[in-house]
Amino acid sequence: MNIPNAYLLAISCISLAGCHATSNRTPDSRVSPQDEWMVPFKSTSLSDSNFEEFDRLVKDIGTARIVVLGETHEDGAAYETKARVVRFLHERMGFNVIVWEMPIFQASLVERELDSGGDATAVFQRMQYPWNRSEVEELFEYVAQSKRTGKPLFFAGCDCKFGVVANDLKHELLSFLDDFFQIGPDSIADPRVWSPLVKWLVSPPRVSFNSPLEVAPIPPSVRRYIAASLDKESPPGESMTVADAIESLLITLNANKPQLLNSKGCEQVDIVERLLLSARLAERWHNAPLIHGEEGDRNSHLYRERAMAESILWLARKSYPKEKLIIWTGGVHAFKYINNPPENSGSANHVDQSSNPFPECASDVLYSLFGNDVYVVGFTGHHGAVGRAESAKFPPWELPTVPGDSIEQRIYESGVASAFVPLRLLPRNHWLRTPQISCVYNGMAIRSVWPLSLDCIFYYVERRPSHGVEPNER
Repeated sequence: MNIPNAYLLAISCISLAGCHATSNRTPDSRVSPQDEWMVPFKSTSLSDSNFEEFDRLVKDIGTARIVVLGETHEDGAAYETKARVVRFLHERMGFNVIVWEMPIFQASLVERELDSGGDATAVFQRMQYPWNRSEVEELFEYVAQSKRTGKPLFFAGCDCKFGVVANDLKHELLSFLDDFFQIGPDSIADPRVWSPLVKWLVSPPRVSFNSPLEVAPIPPSVRRYIAASLDKESPPGESMTVADAIESLLITLNANKPQLLNSKGCEQVDIVERLLLSARLAERWHNAPLIHGEEGDRNSHLYRERAMAESILWLARKSYPKEKLIIWTGGVHAFKYINNPPENSGSANHVDQSSNPFPECASDVLYSLFGNDVYVVGFTGHHGAVGRAESAKFPPWELPTVPGDSIEQRIYESGVASAFVPLRLLPRNHWLRTPQISCVYNGMAIRSVWPLSLDCIFYYVERRPSHGVEPNER
């Protein structure tokens, strides 16, 4: 069974001694009707429009302008729960921009096609793994339907990663950039930029797990960007690195901004500038040592986190300055202060946060800029599996048993099927403001003072593998 190293790391970090939960559901003394630390809710269905059970969440979110929804990738139950939370935030609290952990250019195409009335099923094919899943498709249709109402939900992206993007989209991006730098009959871009960009985009990207990737052949329509063959080295002094190419395009854009604004429009100029700034950080991230390798660089992850945070900042301040944003992302990007080591109780059934390989997350940057205008939500379950239900190459895998003294086990023993734990407004002396174990971070048992990292935790009993919507997954 092939399991990505990120998950292997999370699982291997858990000490299983004393971690097994009890099989009988004896009520815990901390789980009582009088203790309102958790709020049960009945439905995770997107079709359920009764949001009265989320009244406590309205108070807890308050005037926050950015809500970050983290997850464990490939958890179908998390996707379904998140979808209902998105509808609640949109219809009840006025959030009207959903920002995905996907490339800016890709998301801009989705938004353009949805806004022009494109068929939701067809446009959904642009969604990349891990969200081209049936549990997300219903939410996508909801976003498309909102375009025909007085409260449209806008679609945007914040990632700099192209690793899981289909090759035809990479070719589309190259065509878009080539057309953008055309003013009249001539291109204002240095012709040397295209060869390194094609090699970078179409070659296998840097990835964090050991799985072979096939290099798709470069079609003739893209080869026109390259004066010489890709196999032929440029003469000394005439070649460019990827970093040089990106920097050259940024310099060209800024030097010709008045003409580009006049011919391309402000929105397109803004998108290309953000794309190139994000790509500059992505290139540094791609070239950094693998963080999971023996020679790994802990700081390599910062490049991607910074790129994502800067893109969200751009969306919040420039593209949607008066709107409220929902960020749909993985848990690793969502947590605040995830690397601050908590008090170590000496118990064998936990790891402390200092073992986390990611020294900073995108939400750290956002929180430093926006403060309590950022509200971060994590999603967790008591037991179950995650993965791709239909995949033989990446089959689902069972997550480790939650520790007996974890937050998940305490909710489970109460008999509640679904609940959320609002953390932001807890009293100063509340027991949840002391180090507690939770598996909200990719199923990894971590003891932490959770209100420092999250503002709310959503719980459901069983994690479930997600399901594909097409027979051949990318």
